[in-house]
Amino acid sequence: MIIYQLSKNNILNLKSCILDWCKVSQNNFKGWVLKKNIWGAYESEIYNIRYYQPIVDLYWELLNSELFD
Repeated sequence: MIIYQLSKNNILNLKSCILDWCKVSQNNFKGWVLKKNIWGAYESEIYNIRYYQPIVDLYWELLNSELFD
């Protein structure tokens, strides 16, 4: 579900990045954007995360793995 659509070439504030997503903000908008759609965010970059985030990442990787297909 799309709740907000940014046009290309916007400057966003990068709040944090996990696996494939980055939390961003711009003016009154706050949300998550696919990392591959952000110029300057590296694929393997993990940025400003909480101490328990690696556990959450493992959980999501497990759910998306072939183990549950």
